[in-house]
Amino acid sequence: MGRTRLVSAVALATVLAACGEPEEATMTDEPADEADASDEAAEEASTEDDAEDEEPASDGEEHVIDLVSRGHDFDLPEEIPSGWVTLRYHNDSPETHFALLADLPDGRTAEDSREEVVPPFQEAMDLINEGEPEEGFAMLEELPAWSAESVYMGGPGFVAPGEVAETTVYLEPGDYQVECYIKTDGRFHTAHMLEDVSVTEGSVDVGEPEADVEVTLTNDGLEIGDDVEAGERTFAVHFEEQMLHGHGLGHDVHIARIVGDTDLDEVAAWMNWADPDGLEVPAPAEFVGGAQTMPEGHTAYITVDLEPGEYAFVAEVDEPRAKGMLEVVTVE
Repeated sequence: MGRTRLVSAVALATVLAACGEPEEATMTDEPADEADASDEAAEEASTEDDAEDEEPASDGEEHVIDLVSRGHDFDLPEEIPSGWVTLRYHNDSPETHFALLADLPDGRTAEDSREEVVPPFQEAMDLINEGEPEEGFAMLEELPAWSAESVYMGGPGFVAPGEVAETTVYLEPGDYQVECYIKTDGRFHTAHMLEDVSVTEGSVDVGEPEADVEVTLTNDGLEIGDDVEAGERTFAVHFEEQMLHGHGLGHDVHIARIVGDTDLDEVAAWMNWADPDGLEVPAPAEFVGGAQTMPEGHTAYITVDLEPGEYAFVAEVDEPRAKGMLEVVTVE
């Protein structure tokens, strides 16, 4: 599959400064004591035996790779084969998280991102939270030139505490990082939730998944092609078009259960990281997975077991309702 550059981090700073909105939330820092507190909470929630049972593993035949979060962390294999890869994300932490893959330039690692990209983003967010967005945007001019060459290649979307989500993507060989930039008290989790993973030349002969329902993402919104029935369903998410939105990211899609106290206006506002309240835990809905942003022309597959009820399919963009990127589906 061809690789199309989605967006340049340096270009984002310029675009967002012109738009009066903050830039791409790729990475940011977080105090160690906050991460330690979250880790302790996660450890209290499960026994040591449970943790051992859920160590990451790779199923070679099915090409399934397990990722686990127990706090502000990722536990995953250092290497995975190329090709169609199903990423099974176990969120055993007390907070909503996701796992976004970025194909890094040759020779770059997650440690480079942590040292050179994380700090400008957190400083920018701090200034935005203090009511100084212009000064915050200016911090993004300090992004290193190499960060413009990173390409987001999808991954599991938002996953509520205790949930397991599966997303299948096609990965070319290369050096990748996996990250989550959910926020706690205005601090992105990325300083701790940022790990390397190498996609090797060797591949497993696994074909493209078969979908039950087609979902199409364009610059005009998202469209769900068929009725959705209860049970285990696989959604093909086609990134037919891709663009840079006001918050500095491309669109994607996430699935959330709608229960009695779910406020869809609150969910829509939460999807914009550039809002001081955006992507802050706790999440305003129970998310069961999704497909993270990818370049135009790519397809990801979401497999989820749906109970009867209503679900929101929503993109992590600014103003998803106005952009046609929040759809409510009734599952029967």
